[in-house]
Amino acid sequence: MKKYINSRTIFLSSLICIVLLFYSLSYNFFLTNFIHIENIQNEKNIHNLINHFNSNFDSLVNVSNTFKQNGFNIPHIENLNQLGLDFIIYQNSNNKNIFSQHSQNTQSSHTTRFETTLFETYASMPEVRTIFTFEKTLFYVVKTKINKNLNLYVGKVLNHQNLKQLSIDFEQLYIGNQKEPGNVTIKLSSKYIPSILIEVVLSDTQIHNTLLFQDDTSHVLFCVNTINQRQYVNEGKRTIHIVNVIMALFLTIILYVVYKSQVVFRRMLQKDKKALEIKVEQRTKQLEAVVKKVKVSNQQLHELAYTDFLTKIQNRRSFFMKTSELLNEAKIKQQSVCICMIDIDNFKKINDEYGHDIGDKVLIAFASVVSNELSGQEIFGRLGGEEFALVFPNTLLKDALTKIEHLRQLIENIIIKIDTKTKLTFTASFGVSDNSISHNIDKILHSADELLYTAKHSGKNSIRSRFSNSEK
Repeated sequence: MKKYINSRTIFLSSLICIVLLFYSLSYNFFLTNFIHIENIQNEKNIHNLINHFNSNFDSLVNVSNTFKQNGFNIPHIENLNQLGLDFIIYQNSNNKNIFSQHSQNTQSSHTTRFETTLFETYASMPEVRTIFTFEKTLFYVVKTKINKNLNLYVGKVLNHQNLKQLSIDFEQLYIGNQKEPGNVTIKLSSKYIPSILIEVVLSDTQIHNTLLFQDDTSHVLFCVNTINQRQYVNEGKRTIHIVNVIMALFLTIILYVVYKSQVVFRRMLQKDKKALEIKVEQRTKQLEAVVKKVKVSNQQLHELAYTDFLTKIQNRRSFFMKTSELLNEAKIKQQSVCICMIDIDNFKKINDEYGHDIGDKVLIAFASVVSNELSGQEIFGRLGGEEFALVFPNTLLKDALTKIEHLRQLIENIIIKIDTKTKLTFTASFGVSDNSISHNIDKILHSADELLYTAKHSGKNSIRSRFSNSEK
């Protein structure tokens, strides 16, 4: 009896040590990987944000070059916003304003002082691409020398509102007040900003990035702060705990089965060997059943994380992950990828008139019809509300438009039964772009979204792409 008690004590002690060691090693190993993935994603988000700043400068430079080519022959510009500008100023060789126009963002009683300060700051520089601060307001500024007697200034405001439009990668994005670099984690430079110092601060639940943009004299032009939840690490911890608990349970069961088998074997060594084999087989089947349940649970968790609960297609997160991977692969293989933004026409009116239950039926029917027409290579996802996106891999734009036209016809023939007397039909609008100019998912989606906007405001139930102004 004493020997049995000692054996059980040794077994329990060994079991606890093994489970704790396994739990600790696996937790640290997987958590390190999640942290590494999170850091890589954070750096990608920062690079995307900087690329958006460069894109804004590029647009101003393009506008400036257009005016330079045309010369000073435009006495009045009706709408600066169409050019993406908040001000345009022609300056002569005497640093005098000979023509200017300002949007509502820069028109004020201080306009003259703004122009004077601008001229004085960059008087010695023939060409300027930088961020200019005037009375706590930031401006993109591009100065271009038209000829020896004439300079052109164009620019637009950089504030919290248009800053948030630069990137969807960050939950919070705002202009900060920091003037001196802190604990610099990353050093970068861009096409227009010579030095970008980045401080990354990690809390238990959030990632805080502070980006200091400096000129070539190390003077801080402006500061941007970003905040994101630590989704990779936080979700990773939960996943690791669940997996480790399950694996610890498996390990405990296995060790317990081994221990009990040994005890039974010692006590019943002379008994029928076949009976012992049957018992071990039964326990093995029990373990296989538990493993099967765990696999089913893992599949259900995966579907919850990556599938839209209503339409059963890809959710926003899954769509962006798969599309980004596809674009990267297409860039390497030099393949064409088309992305279509889809919006159900008058969806709010349908909800208001028939109720959200009918609205849900519309979404489900729409997603089902589109899914049934896909070959399985496409990526179809719901980005939110009545907004969907469809990706055609290794497909030319003209071929994608043919497929989308077929989908448009199928959608307008969908019938939703309200009651025995009332039937509802609906249509959708489409904006189609491709990776011919950029392999960045944000830029392609932005282009497709602008085309969708054109379709929505020019009759709906239509397709818009770079090929034509009206397609069906």
